[in-house]
Amino acid sequence: MGTINFLEEAYYARLKKDAVEKINISQLNELIEDIVSKIINEHSTIVSGIKNKVLKKNVLETKIVEILDTKNVSIPNISRKDLIKKIMDEIFGYSILQKYIEDPDVNDIMVNDYDCIYIRKNLTDIKISERFRDKNHYLQFLYKVCAFIGEKLNESSPQVDGNDDNYGLRINITISPINTYNPSLVIRKRHKHFPLEYILNQGNMSSDMYDTFNLMAKVNSRVIFAGQLESGKTTLLNSYLNLIDKRTVIMEDTPELFTTNSNTIYQKTVKGDGKESVKVTLADLVKNFRRTNALMPVVGEVRGEEAVELLDLFNTGFTCGASSIHANSVEDVVNQLIFQIKASGKLGVDREELEEYIGRTIDMIVYMEKRKVIEVTEIYYDKKLIFHPLHKFEIQEETANTLKGEFKNLNPYSKKMQDRIRRAGLINNIPTHMLK
Repeated sequence: MGTINFLEEAYYARLKKDAVEKINISQLNELIEDIVSKIINEHSTIVSGIKNKVLKKNVLETKIVEILDTKNVSIPNISRKDLIKKIMDEIFGYSILQKYIEDPDVNDIMVNDYDCIYIRKNLTDIKISERFRDKNHYLQFLYKVCAFIGEKLNESSPQVDGNDDNYGLRINITISPINTYNPSLVIRKRHKHFPLEYILNQGNMSSDMYDTFNLMAKVNSRVIFAGQLESGKTTLLNSYLNLIDKRTVIMEDTPELFTTNSNTIYQKTVKGDGKESVKVTLADLVKNFRRTNALMPVVGEVRGEEAVELLDLFNTGFTCGASSIHANSVEDVVNQLIFQIKASGKLGVDREELEEYIGRTIDMIVYMEKRKVIEVTEIYYDKKLIFHPLHKFEIQEETANTLKGEFKNLNPYSKKMQDRIRRAGLINNIPTHMLK
């Protein structure tokens, strides 16, 4: 930005002399649109070179300065540097949404129409003042986003789900005929990559929970992380995976998980657009897991037939693994799994038999609310399905974004868990209150 800083002085000198035409904020949008159009038409080679990382952005910034000088205009209360950033964001970034993408406190961006935009901080939705110029500008922006993520958007494909790996974003766009009135855009930032210690230090789990998570990783546990939307289950699952040192395969619809374990394969589903195109579902990926020579299957989220395939893996010799599921309680996890199993039509429908199947294939359920670990519970089958809660956060007060209360230990580890700890040679490291 050396060239920009040098010309900034000349810019302000001209402002003082009042030798340029001053334009207002509403005229600013027209100016930006005109410059962007000129850049794309006259300097497409430079734009392409920057996108392909052959050229640096300051090459184009110099061209923008030249165009601005020919315009001979100034905008009160905005520096030339900020004006150039707005133009660059329009070409390479997310236009008026770019600053919220760069804001670490913003989790999600939701656009309901060209003039109706919300951001989500923590669990609170806030309407922002920014707006696209008009409906056409908004629609052209959506097409540009689709180009970013390599997807097509039209009446034949009115819904787009994809990822922008440059910014770590998950993108969902829907237009007519799915949307009744206006196109909608949802941008979700990928979950931040936190070590387990960070979650402990934030007060979102107890030290005993922390110890249990470390044990779960070492003694080969099969774990389901559960909670509602924005509960923090994906973030915790991501942190838990850092504790795993076995060959791992992470299978997802939309990539969100990443582990520090280098012996990891990342796989995602493939959508088939036509009769001859390849389609790969989560269930297909789980079926293929046995051919990867891995020991740790991880399904980002079970919602359907893949639940049956994952439980089948657990039932045929794979003693460790992890997944997440949307649920309202520990008990509701079992209800959700039973529903998914029945819907698949691959197993019987007798609830008692299904509870036995789940109790013999799942070891732990971790339930979360508002980014806090609410309960860590063992499950196993002994003539009936047993819920054996180890740790719990007793909620005493709740606000829109937080929970206040007290962490408690409810039970020592079960005989099943203690046997695994003993076989792993870790029994002498366990606090006595967890081994009674």
